[in-house]
Amino acid sequence: MRIARAFLFRHAQVHHAARRGWCDVPALDRPRIPRPVTAWSTPAEATLLLEHAAEHLRPLLVFLFGTGARLSEALELQWADVALEDGTALLRRTKNGRDRLVALPPRVVAELANLPGRAGHVFRRDDGEPYADRER
Repeated sequence: MRIARAFLFRHAQVHHAARRGWCDVPALDRPRIPRPVTAWSTPAEATLLLEHAAEHLRPLLVFLFGTGARLSEALELQWADVALEDGTALLRRTKNGRDRLVALPPRVVAELANLPGRAGHVFRRDDGEPYADRER
């Protein structure tokens, strides 16, 4: 990936110089970068994972499968942003920086309703503490 970025940067520099008449327009071929393949879980794989997950992880996994939220979005979710009666959750720390409202399927609502506490972080470690963001 770094090689591709370096190539594109050099490519842009040379075209910039050519537009100003400092050199001829280059005939460069861009390298073919294979698109990453997303590995989706099948319903059977998801069910198997949920059956074998630790108790404290099962609600988190159900939330991730049911909403399509990113892990970072789920781990930052606060009870103040969850409306079980409406079946919605407001994700605040999203990739693009904008809040996003997600619908909660009945299975997700049931899992969240069985979690202890209604303050602070929704998803917690097995010792009851919220997950720490190691990138901050």
